[in-house]
Amino acid sequence: MKTALIYSEEHKLHDNPSEPENASRVEAIMKAVNELPLLHLPARKANKDEILKVHTNEFYDYLSSPAFEVIGEMTRFNPEVYSGDTYFTDGTFEAALFSAGSVLTAIDAVIEGKTKNAFALSRPPGHHAEKEEARGFCFFNNAAIGARYAQNKGLSKVFILDFDVHHGNGTQHIFYEDNNVFYCSTHQWPLYPGTGKKDETGEGKGKGFTLNIPLKACTGSARYLGIMEEKIIPAIDNFKPDILLISAGFDAHRDDPLGGLKLDEKCYGKIAEMLKKAAEKHCNGKIIFALEGGYNLDSLSKSVLEVLKALAV
Repeated sequence: MKTALIYSEEHKLHDNPSEPENASRVEAIMKAVNELPLLHLPARKANKDEILKVHTNEFYDYLSSPAFEVIGEMTRFNPEVYSGDTYFTDGTFEAALFSAGSVLTAIDAVIEGKTKNAFALSRPPGHHAEKEEARGFCFFNNAAIGARYAQNKGLSKVFILDFDVHHGNGTQHIFYEDNNVFYCSTHQWPLYPGTGKKDETGEGKGKGFTLNIPLKACTGSARYLGIMEEKIIPAIDNFKPDILLISAGFDAHRDDPLGGLKLDEKCYGKIAEMLKKAAEKHCNGKIIFALEGGYNLDSLSKSVLEVLKALAV
């Protein structure tokens, strides 16, 4: 059974070549993995009801409205121009719907038995997106939307591992009081966005269902794999999820311009091997990777290639 790769041409609708998060990222990946024996599936567009399982109606309307329109107290930023740390183009809203939809397509493929695992080339990325705020290159929170969708399909316990070099503030906040979604993040500290301290472990019934593992710069591959074995795999074993969702950012690579954890592409392949075994142990192999960061085209494409090779074995 082939590993599924989910792709959407619509990701190109959101592009600014002068920014690190641009359309060339996904195109470099597609070129690098071209010869792998993968099941290629087109992403569908997420619908409004699926988005509203995570985001507010006001925020959805805000992103979908014509440029320059004022909605409530929020004013849309000019096309092609920064608003804080996130640029916006006329095609961004459509691209973001397909980005979220790529994760939903991957989940459907796994549930329907087309594949045991999948990698969604979700772009724009999502883990910094809050319920009603776009930030950090992110608009809709793809992993969170995927988690709620999986639960609606009967996979009630979702484990999200986020190995992007930046902490996924949006994903954490969305599930901070939830005991059916376990959020685990490894990230460089200190670094944007400044969240993800060790003592951030959840609140209310979600207490103990958030695990943050802040790491010093130059952690390196060997130490990271040790942390996988010592902390992350045991957390998965204790939670016993019905599905694993991976916020797969590759900006912890040693060649990435935005991070400094100094991992290499082989490390990402070994991470995927370990996670695949955990998924086979607990949830019949159901594991979905969703693209987050990674801004050096060479290291990004090589790292994704290693992950896909590990999944496709």
